[in-house]
Amino acid sequence: MIAIRVIHQIDVGGSVTGGVDSMIRNIISNAPPELDLSVVGLSSDIRTRPVGIWSRVDVGNRTVNFLPVGRAGEAMKRGLVPLTLRLMIGIIRYRKLIFTGADIFDFHRIEPILIPPRPGLGRAFNLFMHQDMEVVRSKSSDIKWKHLPSIYFKLEEIALRKVKSIQCVRKEAANRYRLAYGKYGTKVHFLRTWADEKIFFRRTSAQTAYARRTTRECFQIDDNEKIIIWVGRLDLQKDPILAIRTFFKVHQHLQDVRMIMVGDGVLANSIKELISELGLNDAIIMTGLLNAQQIADLLASSDLYFMSSAYEGMPISVIEAIAVGLPVVSTEVGEIHEIIENGLNGYTTRNNDDLGKLIIKVLAYDAERMRANLNRTAIKLDSTSIRNCLYEQYKELVSS
Repeated sequence: MIAIRVIHQIDVGGSVTGGVDSMIRNIISNAPPELDLSVVGLSSDIRTRPVGIWSRVDVGNRTVNFLPVGRAGEAMKRGLVPLTLRLMIGIIRYRKLIFTGADIFDFHRIEPILIPPRPGLGRAFNLFMHQDMEVVRSKSSDIKWKHLPSIYFKLEEIALRKVKSIQCVRKEAANRYRLAYGKYGTKVHFLRTWADEKIFFRRTSAQTAYARRTTRECFQIDDNEKIIIWVGRLDLQKDPILAIRTFFKVHQHLQDVRMIMVGDGVLANSIKELISELGLNDAIIMTGLLNAQQIADLLASSDLYFMSSAYEGMPISVIEAIAVGLPVVSTEVGEIHEIIENGLNGYTTRNNDDLGKLIIKVLAYDAERMRANLNRTAIKLDSTSIRNCLYEQYKELVSS
């Protein structure tokens, strides 16, 4: 039995709040019996998951131990005190509980790695990098380190010396680490992200028809109206403002179209004001946070998936849309070219002004043809094979 402890600002008993959250849950839910996973994170409900006490939490078809070391606001929203800082304070407070009883410690940010000493014999630190952190040098970044990038990269180098393995979801980042850190480069692996195939899969015609009917009844959408779906945090990275302004242009050309926006975040109030200002109150539906099954049902009910992100790694939300059978229109960011082949299963562009034209093109002409092409993409993104490679790496970390 290999004991793996995940350390991240996540509440595995609460709502799914993003791609990192989805990946962690999927790793846990599908892990083979010989991997015993536990989680250290933050609690969004201290009544059922109190701080400083190990709780038993169901994650998919697994039950795991979960230790909240701090409080998070409802839906894990960002506040005045960053979630990462809350987690780090909790790690310092409960470090004796955290750093005993596990063989591998999984981190999804560098900051918590700075707290404990280098692991001893028979134990390993494993780091997942979900972005090419060069993004902190960009003005479009909403990562706090953009104000102190030089300090971030110095801390990153210290953290990387302590880890035994690094999983990068961006090829550019993996290559940069291999070049920048010399002898540490052998630790770096490129890891594709994936969708949970138990939830995100191609429905039968009857299942799709039922999902579409149910969604339309729930949100009072007419049968002749097309549905665009957008899923993500309402923050600068996901750029929901661009999504709304793009939809405004689409709606001027296609009146029989609605957009469903799934998610919550710091820009929620600004977005509601913009929707009202543009006269789109009847055309855009904001659902707030939903669980994975609810999102999958909405994807199956929709005609097109739209991503407007300013930067990404390998976006899980796009993989989930492809898995369900939706064509995608997206900004050209991260590893999106690994998923979307222009003209085959969707379109990507670096010119934001073209997004509306591409959405109209797909809805008016290309949607059915692209749906027929999506089975080919699904083979390329086989989730079981990707996960199994990761599980084998866990075994190698302990044995090496």
